[in-house]
Amino acid sequence: NNSGTYNKQANTVTNIGGGVGFNNTGTVNVNAGTLRLQGSGTHSGSFAIANGATLDLNFGTHNLNGVTTSGSGTFEISGGTANLNGGSHTSKFLLSGGALAGTSTPIGGAATWTGGSITGGATTTFNSTLELSGNGAKVISGGRTVNAGTTTWSGNTGNGANDLFFNNGTFNNTGTYTDTNAFNDQMTGTGTFNNSGTYNKQANTVTNIGGGVGFNNTGTVNVQAGVFNVAHAMNNAGTVNISAAATFQSSCGGADCFVNAGIIQGNGTVITPTLGLSNSGVINPGDGIGHLTIDGDLHQAASGVVNFELASLSSFDQLTVTDDVTLGGDIGVWNLGYAPVVGDTFVVATFDERLANSTFSDVTTHGFGSGVNFNVIYHEHDVTLQVTAVPEPEQYALFLAGLGLMGVMARRRRNRIRG
Repeated sequence: NNSGTYNKQANTVTNIGGGVGFNNTGTVNVNAGTLRLQGSGTHSGSFAIANGATLDLNFGTHNLNGVTTSGSGTFEISGGTANLNGGSHTSKFLLSGGALAGTSTPIGGAATWTGGSITGGATTTFNSTLELSGNGAKVISGGRTVNAGTTTWSGNTGNGANDLFFNNGTFNNTGTYTDTNAFNDQMTGTGTFNNSGTYNKQANTVTNIGGGVGFNNTGTVNVQAGVFNVAHAMNNAGTVNISAAATFQSSCGGADCFVNAGIIQGNGTVITPTLGLSNSGVINPGDGIGHLTIDGDLHQAASGVVNFELASLSSFDQLTVTDDVTLGGDIGVWNLGYAPVVGDTFVVATFDERLANSTFSDVTTHGFGSGVNFNVIYHEHDVTLQVTAVPEPEQYALFLAGLGLMGVMARRRRNRIRG
């Protein structure tokens, strides 16, 4: 029982064995080496951990009630159960095994999670950075909610390693979550991942969000490489950007498996579930001028919008749908530097079949000025835009002088349009 001051000073390991409880109501200074607690304990005092030193809760049950852990060293949980019940934790934090439990207590220091679980019906908030690294499984269970701002998910050396398991758990990303695992990874079990920040998928691998894990996006998902697969029903309310050669896939099997109420855009591929993608939001082929592929069916709702940018007769957005389309909603035409000429045509969308002779309800133009009109021509396997009117030449000469600036402004505005 330490109610005074305990100084650990040598660069060695001091091990308090499993049969010896260690209770701290005073001050523990870990000035060098490692202080490893293998017996249970109840603590209400403070732990100061110097640079390069470690306090390791290795076994048993430790109740930390209003405890302070501070200093530039490492506070580690490597085994047993550590109940953090309030207090202040500003040292570097390492969860390498065992269980982090207790009440809703924030972690203030930079955190690394290599193994073990965060469990129990409360909230753990990582106020600094969080690294999910290595090959060990990480588990969120028992109704626990984890909040994180800047997260890196990296470092696996084989498929199926460094997975994130949910057992009635929730992960809320409010900042930037960067997925750079060198091998395939997954989130699996039963729970929820909420992205209100930015999720970056960067490696040329498969990231699988299992069927029991709901993936809710109100922020931005950037699929910059590889495949990002969501097996649970998804209603996208944010933005999904798919880079060239990258894939965003929905592998859910039922009705309303993939609904877009936000924005889907980019130069990559969207793979739809069996019943297709239902779009009540915005689809923007390209990032700038580009080509988006939807592998499957597309169903346009009355509120849905598909935008196409035109830079020239040889440079314009294109949408490829490999299967059937049901058209509806609005087709938006945006000027990115194109000088319209009556009779010019653009094949902007191709598909296998247009169901029920469906058409877009409206055509809206942006950045062309008054007097420029487009007709939408529906062929068996494509949609073609045709210029049908331009202003009088003397009026249009003034407009062309400012066309480049208007095109840039139109591009910026397009990314904010929700339909």
